[in-house]
Amino acid sequence: MEHALEIVKGNDRAVAFRNSGLAGLSKEAYAEGVKKYHQYIAAQGLLENTESVLAWFNTLKGTLKPSTVNLRIQGLKDYLLKKYEHNISTHYSIEQVFKGVKLVKTESSVTTNEYLPYNDIKRLSLSLTPIMRLITCTLFWTGCRVSELVNMKVSDCDINHAATAVFVKVVGKGSKERTVQMPVDLYKDIINQFQGKVYLFETSTGKPYGRKAVWQEINRQSKRQGYNIHPHTLRHSTAMYLKQSMHLSADQVCKYLGHSDVAITLKFYYHGEPDTSDLGIPKSGY
Repeated sequence: MEHALEIVKGNDRAVAFRNSGLAGLSKEAYAEGVKKYHQYIAAQGLLENTESVLAWFNTLKGTLKPSTVNLRIQGLKDYLLKKYEHNISTHYSIEQVFKGVKLVKTESSVTTNEYLPYNDIKRLSLSLTPIMRLITCTLFWTGCRVSELVNMKVSDCDINHAATAVFVKVVGKGSKERTVQMPVDLYKDIINQFQGKVYLFETSTGKPYGRKAVWQEINRQSKRQGYNIHPHTLRHSTAMYLKQSMHLSADQVCKYLGHSDVAITLKFYYHGEPDTSDLGIPKSGY
């Protein structure tokens, strides 16, 4: 496994993983982990080997979100196992190293500092630039992941018969298609602002907006207003709005957000014990 270092820089070189069925976003996240590892060993003058892998792991914990740490560990594991799949002894040593690595425990529920109430969403959106206001409102009303938003197509939008909402077909994780909705006035403002021929959110060159650019701009503009949010904060906000304000069931929220299993929805958004008023316990009689 000790050999001349090959550093991954951006998209200069394709990175192959053991799991060939990874979705686009997962590949990006895994590749980022491989890139960071190679940057680390280059800076430390180390070789690509099991010792440097363990040393790099020790630098991650406590400096990043648990979910990010776990993604980088899993990404490097998949990369190395693929790279050395035909070297039996090296492949075995890699497997043994990763067997001894414990993933960082992550929080399994969304807390109050991880989403914004509807009124805060409205207040924040009015302080953003016109483009980011439309993108932020769309993320909230549709509950979409940012990758789903930037790939929305004009041809996949349809105003319902009562003209009260616009239905949009999106493709989520696992290439699963679902339909989300947004207010008609929001849709009309998007059409007038972007004038996209193919994509709903289209640049002047006819290309879809970049996922990272949207993430960074929402975060940058929200910080100016005293919030530190990102696109997934808006997705969490949608879920909590549907649950708390609209009183949708876990199954309904699951289907709208495109979760693969209602257990995911329950784990993240339906937590805590009901109090007396929630249960409808009468003050007198029974």
